[in-house]
Amino acid sequence: MRSYLIGLDGSGARHRREPDPGFFLDPVEHLDVIGTVLGSHRNQQKAVEQFWLPQDEEYLQQVWTAYHRLLGKVFSLRADREASLERSTKMPAPVVLEVNKLKEQLEEALRAKARAEVLAKAEKEEIAHARLAKITDAEVSIERVAELISGLESSHRPGKGLAGSAGRKVAEAMLSVVHVGPCLAKEELSEDEKFTPQPSSDRELSF
Repeated sequence: MRSYLIGLDGSGARHRREPDPGFFLDPVEHLDVIGTVLGSHRNQQKAVEQFWLPQDEEYLQQVWTAYHRLLGKVFSLRADREASLERSTKMPAPVVLEVNKLKEQLEEALRAKARAEVLAKAEKEEIAHARLAKITDAEVSIERVAELISGLESSHRPGKGLAGSAGRKVAEAMLSVVHVGPCLAKEELSEDEKFTPQPSSDRELSF
């Protein structure tokens, strides 16, 4: 090929031509290019073998497991259906009707029980909220009466008359009403302890 390009075939000097650089191929460079391409293919193959193939195998194993589980459920349901059909064919018609009626009654009783449990739970919650509200109101009343008693005790001085002790007894009676109820409080107060308004001067009533 080289002798053809430079015209050494004996045809003369006028047919002689210089080689074209565009057609010149370096064997070493050519081999390097091929080696690089082959190396990239090998790297891709290693990546596929190391990363993608294990994931594909794991996914296929999961699919196979799910398929077996679903197949087992299908077989179980089919066996139950066949058993129920066999029992229904062996039973006479009146017995089948009676069994179906009992099943409906049982389901209705279960639904009624569930509704009753829901209503009972709601009623208990409502009662608990009402009791909590009453307790809160009673605590507020107790605090107010206690403040009234403490105010009367702080303002009362010995020798100021009956008004201070009478006011204190009234406050204690109110506190007993809050604790034990109005009926018990009325029974506990004696005739002398009951407060009856008496005419007094402005000096005696100021406390």
